[in-house]
Amino acid sequence: MLEEASFLDLGKNRNMRNMIVLILAVEWPLTIAQIYKRLVRSYGISCSYQAVFRQVKEMLAEGLLTADNTGYRLNEDWLQSLNKFITDVIERYKTNPQGVLGRNVLKEKSILSERISKQL
Repeated sequence: MLEEASFLDLGKNRNMRNMIVLILAVEWPLTIAQIYKRLVRSYGISCSYQAVFRQVKEMLAEGLLTADNTGYRLNEDWLQSLNKFITDVIERYKTNPQGVLGRNVLKEKSILSERISKQL
């Protein structure tokens, strides 16, 4: 069910925040009670309702989630920013397959440092 978004599942580090994102990536809107039930029953996360409540409210305050009278869902603006980040990384990997972007910056700094040293 969540295989499509498995990039967020960090193996042993399946923290509550990641699992909430995974749950809401598949099904929305959900209430906190529904999120809690899915965490505990479907994914075996051991936590209290209060912990889920606090985490959802924190994610809402950070702009990862939005809420209305039907429940919580992933914030589309946050999803767009993730999409832009991933698209930018893919483009950098395509244009710099050997990671030369970082090497070129270091090389330029080194050349600049040498020029400054020679002038002093």
